[in-house]
Amino acid sequence: MNIDVELDYALALPRIAGDLSELQKQLLVELYRASDAGVAAGLLAPLLGFRHHAPVNATMGRIGMALAAAVNAEAPQRKDGSRRWWAVVATYKRSPDGRFLWVLRPALRAALRDSGLVSRESEVFPEVVATERGSEEPMIEGAAIHVSVNRYERSAAARARCIEHYGSICSVCGFDFGAVYGPIAAGVIHVHHLTPLSVAGGAHYVINPIRDLRPVCPNCHVVIHRREPPLSIDEARALVSRSGGGPRAT
Repeated sequence: MNIDVELDYALALPRIAGDLSELQKQLLVELYRASDAGVAAGLLAPLLGFRHHAPVNATMGRIGMALAAAVNAEAPQRKDGSRRWWAVVATYKRSPDGRFLWVLRPALRAALRDSGLVSRESEVFPEVVATERGSEEPMIEGAAIHVSVNRYERSAAARARCIEHYGSICSVCGFDFGAVYGPIAAGVIHVHHLTPLSVAGGAHYVINPIRDLRPVCPNCHVVIHRREPPLSIDEARALVSRSGGGPRAT
């Protein structure tokens, strides 16, 4: 659902970029990664180190207030006179099971790309790192969207189910973020498509999260994609084994 906001994001974002906290930057990156599929605050909370979505909501509001103040704009008003500051950052829609999903505003998405706050990796590896039980709708992946290069939509439900099945330990090297960094990093993981979406059948590709996806840490994910076609999980494990690491089989 679109709530009208009149704001020049290309002007506002550079004015506040230097004052954004690391938490605020990370939230913007995760909203960017979610693309038009949207993302629930409950999924973002563990990724950002919170047990509840309330701090995520508060962070959204602070970003909205800063953007609006940078260009002397206002947020939409509720009937009681309070402001929807989150609406400066995102629109929203409902998932099939009724959840409230944030969708980053297109003009802010473009400003993020132009500002350098998001990188190529944000587009290549837009991973959701928290699991969520949910709908059983077909998980269709690979619908091409043209930005500066072709990017491919990814199903948050598919990623969540992959992590629910395999856990959040890297399938290549066995690294566990939570075990090393503690609760703030529990569940952090990328999800690797065994068949690249760019060659998997486009918009009609129906993914099987257990057969087609594997959890991998960011380091292993980058190495896997150092070659074209990408390394297989077994090939990447062999590299780790050669260096003395101890991969966990899945």
